[in-house]
Amino acid sequence: MTPEISSEQYWKLYKTLPKPLQEALGSNETADTLKYISDKYDIGNDTQIIVDSNAAVLLGILPPNELQGALEKETEIDKEAIKKIVQEINRLIFYPVRSYLKELYDLL
Repeated sequence: MTPEISSEQYWKLYKTLPKPLQEALGSNETADTLKYISDKYDIGNDTQIIVDSNAAVLLGILPPNELQGALEKETEIDKEAIKKIVQEINRLIFYPVRSYLKELYDLL
């Protein structure tokens, strides 16, 4: 499940992030990528959950390897589509900042 945080908590976490993760969180490219994925998979009402979950990963509060499970629990999207959505998010959003995510989550 994607943890919910207040605006104050968000900004506190945001300020501690490495610059590339901050940029990924606020970039037009990330927003465009999430819009592309939403349109491609016709996500509709679940789009905000995907956006929030993506932000939670970049903020360090939802490990990337838990993203798929969180989306399966929180959305109405079928599991095969979620698998493809997560693959695209990993490739298009997380891969370019993977070294920073590894540091953040201590993944080896």
